[in-house]
Amino acid sequence: MLVSIRQLARETGVSVATVSRALRGLAHVDPATRERVLATAERLGYTRDPLLSTALSRARRSQQPIYKETIVFLVVEAPGEPTAHPWKQEFWEGIERRAAQLGYKAEKLLIPLSEDGQRRFIRRLHARGIRGVIFSPQTPLGSYRLIPEWQQFRGIEIAHTLEQSYFPRVDRLIHDDMQEMLVELKRRGYRRIGLALVYEGEAMRRWPLLAETLSFTRRDRGMELCGILWEDGYEFSPEGLAQWIRFREPEVIIVNGMIAYEWLHQAGWKFPEDVGLCRVDTVAGRPESGMTVDYIRHGQQAVSYLASLLEHERGSDEYREVVIGIPSRWHEGTTLRPGATD
Repeated sequence: MLVSIRQLARETGVSVATVSRALRGLAHVDPATRERVLATAERLGYTRDPLLSTALSRARRSQQPIYKETIVFLVVEAPGEPTAHPWKQEFWEGIERRAAQLGYKAEKLLIPLSEDGQRRFIRRLHARGIRGVIFSPQTPLGSYRLIPEWQQFRGIEIAHTLEQSYFPRVDRLIHDDMQEMLVELKRRGYRRIGLALVYEGEAMRRWPLLAETLSFTRRDRGMELCGILWEDGYEFSPEGLAQWIRFREPEVIIVNGMIAYEWLHQAGWKFPEDVGLCRVDTVAGRPESGMTVDYIRHGQQAVSYLASLLEHERGSDEYREVVIGIPSRWHEGTTLRPGATD
């Protein structure tokens, strides 16, 4: 027997309107009441009818932007990790902005990593009538596994840290980004390139930075990959990085993240006088030169494609292999010497 909202209201001792608002994740509901409603809905096996809810929302909001349904941005946090990351916040900004434009409400939730936790979480999403989800990448480095029950949803993956993905993906055009970056380094007269990357991070990305650098230097005999930090046996640490640079003597190092710059800067290294530094993921306000990832656009495109899946009811086999590539842009910074034409 189907469980109705009125039954949930009787069980929880609140009004039908409060139950409806709690299930839809709307504001002005006491957190304890919301939790009680969701727990009761899970216990009784309540499943929301999204088509009926959409029709009722349209009838109630004829003079306002049409509310279609709620989509959820699922954030993954490693143990002990703070919840705020600048680039993750930009994902969220893009998601919120595009969702509002298309008539959706976006909500950010923490996804459990255990199998039992995911099953309980999925039941709650079903109880609320959630059909569309967006998966944030794991941070810091790492990957995570989804249980097969997630295939019941329409979903989008941002980046590729799922061990087994059931969904299309929005990602940066990392190979194009590397090509643009290496051309820029050549234009500035750099010949000896060192990769100062973490082995686990490059393995998780499926080796694109190493592959593109090897390919580029093989085609252009004037440029040389003179060293790879992990391959040369040096630790990714302040001392290991400095020792490796002195040993290999690269003219420029390619890095991911801000920590390499911070280590060398604190040790008294000057950029670009002592060594050039080119970062594959620069962010606003930082000194590193390199490629800036358009995280806001990642979020926007994730919502746009998810909305098309929800509204056109495409089957999973039709869209699972889709990858939407988002180009990055060059950021000048201060860690590279100027090019010949600058």
